[in-house]
Formats: sequence, C-alpha cells, structure tokens
Amino acid sequence: MSTPLGWRPPRPLQNLSARQADLLVVVLVLLAVELPLAFGISGASPWWGYLVAALTALPLLLRRQAPMLTMLAVSVADLVYIGLDLPDVWSIYGPLVGVYTVARHSEPLIRRVTLALALLAVVVHNMLDPMEFQEFTFLITCTVTAYLLGWAVRTNAAYTLALEERTHRLEQEQQLEAERATSAERARIARDMHDILSHAVALIVVQAESGPLVVRNDPARAEASFDAIATAGRDAMAQLRRLLGMVPRDPAEVGRAPQPTMDDVPRMIETVRATGLRVEHSVQGTPSPLPPDTELAVYRLIQEALTNTVRHARAGRAEVRLSWSRAELAVRVHDDGIGADLTEQQGRAGRGLVGIRERVGACGGMVRIGPRDGGGFAVTAEIPLAHKDFPVNRVERRS
Repeated sequence: MSTPLGWRPPRPLQNLSARQADLLVVVLVLLAVELPLAFGISGASPWWGYLVAALTALPLLLRRQAPMLTMLAVSVADLVYIGLDLPDVWSIYGPLVGVYTVARHSEPLIRRVTLALALLAVVVHNMLDPMEFQEFTFLITCTVTAYLLGWAVRTNAAYTLALEERTHRLEQEQQLEAERATSAERARIARDMHDILSHAVALIVVQAESGPLVVRNDPARAEASFDAIATAGRDAMAQLRRLLGMVPRDPAEVGRAPQPTMDDVPRMIETVRATGLRVEHSVQGTPSPLPPDTELAVYRLIQEALTNTVRHARAGRAEVRLSWSRAELAVRVHDDGIGADLTEQQGRAGRGLVGIRERVGACGGMVRIGPRDGGGFAVTAEIPLAHKDFPVNRVERRS
C-alpha cells in the first residue's frame, strides 16, 4: 500500500493490495451512510433508502479502473438520495472519494472537468436541500480539499518515480563505467604481459638457437649465453609477479603494482647485449621527472623495438637515443638490419607495435615506425613533458 507524502499507515494496512484497499474504503463509506439510517438518527427510512445510500459507496470498487465514471455514479446516487427526501444523512463521502480518485489517477483535462462537476453537484445539492451558508462553504471546502489531496499524491508519486528512474540510470551508468574500467585494466595487463613475455622469449630463443654453435667453438660465450637466458627468464618472472601479484586480492590496486621505470632501461639494454647484439645507449639533454605511465610507455617502446630487432632484423648493431628538451622527450631506437617492409614487420611483431602506439598516444605523444634511410629499421617517438588531455593514437607511419 502506498505511503503518499511521507505518511506511513498502520502496519496492518501497509501490506494491503490495491483491491483490498478499495474494498476497505467501500466498507468505511457504507458504514458512514448506513449506520445513521440503521439507528434512525434522522428518522426512519424505507428499505429502498438503504439501497440508494449504498449506491453512493458501492461504485467505488471500480474507482481505479474508471475514475471519472465512478465519480459520476456516486455523485448521481447522492443527488438522487437527496432528491427523494430520505432521512437527512451526510451522503457526500462517496463523491469526495470519487473526486480524490479522479485527481489522483486521471489526466489534467479530466481532473479540471471533474472539479467543475463536483462543485456543480454541491450547488445542485444546495438547490435540492437548501443548506446554511457555513454548511455550503464547508462542502465546497471539502470538495476542493479532496481534489488538492489527490493532485498532491499524484505529484508526489510522479516525483518518487522520477527519482527511482534516475537512481536506476545512475546504477546502470556506474555498472557500465565499472565494466569499461575492468576492460581497460584487462587490456593494459594483456599489453604488459605481451611486452614482458615477447621480450624475454625473444632473447631466450636467440640464445638457445646459437647455443649449439658457441658450445663447440666458444665455451666462454656459451656460458654467457646461458647466463643471459637465466637472467631474461628471472626478469620476466619478476615482472609478471609484480603485474599479477595483486590481482586476486583487489584488481583496482593492480595499477599501483611496481612497474619498470626509466632507471630500469640500462639493465634491460644489458640483457639485450648478452644476445650478441651491440647496443649503444646515449642520453642528450637533462632528464626530467616523468609521470609513471609515461615512464612505462618509454620503457616498453625501447623494449619492443629491441625485441623486434633481435627477432626479425638480423642486425649486428642497434642504438637507443634519448633526447631531452624543455618541451618533450624524443626517443629513437634504430638498427642496421635488413629493414623489412613495415607491413611485414608489423605482422611478425604481432600486437607489440600496436601497443607502442596506444601507450605513447595515451601520453600525448607521436610515434613513427618504419625503415630508415641508409638501411635498417627505426622506431621514434616524441612525448611532451607536460601533456594533458591529448588525443590518443597520434601516429605517423614512415615509408
């Protein structure tokens, strides 16, 4: 049972259905008009007087299905009762409930017409059974009050429904936002796992393929190769533990797990050098602090570029150059390998080059990937040092 305007009915009434509530209203109105007749308070009444009085209440059983017709029926029954000069009882209860019902459940035009008809019924009532001025104004006041109460309950119900719908929309938006955040976090973890594993596996594969040859011809280098394999494996396992270690407890905290930084670049380059590739590392300008996501993007860019050089380029030399200025950090990784076609290089590198673009683009930077003049392959990026709300995936391809 509804509780309009914050009022709460007694507990036994709170669980009544709409049909039960209507039946209770009819019983109360019947008692209000029939008991005075039964006790003869205003004189004796013929049997059919009880029937006419009952007609001012019984149609209220259909008040929710046909509010306007119900109000007209009980109002006509009230006027008939008065016109038949039956014992004087207050038979206006049914019409008042009818006015309230129309104001509560009907559209604006019907509500206004109903109010006008109800006031007209009071005037006709006064013509059939003249009343004192106080009684007349009291009936007018009761009619207007019943109408205003129905309108207020309708407005309150509409406001409550709007709040519920708004709350439901907010819950749906929060759920969608949580799903988007979860998808983004999964994509980030997938990119990190790809970068970690592809780098480690590439180094391990290169060392393992050259192992049989160096074992026979250069035992000292063979020992260094096995050390490089172990180092690459341990480094990959450590990074995977940092990446995934906190996921089972709280996925929202994964972003706070330790990630590689610019300080880890030299150690990663040393690991690549253990494969036999000569890697030169140079820094120009004065380094500046970077946000964690930018540091990770630079680290992954260098890692992916060197991994592709080891796996695909058949290069003997590579160079990693970091150029700092007040406005941006320029990163360049190039080699002297075969300089494969960009499309072919991307196809063999899989997700890696796409991940580079996404990472650098998210930091407001621009990436260029492709063969370089004079042979070899180059990956370059310019990342602003004070980026904010830059568009994602600003990428240039160089032929």
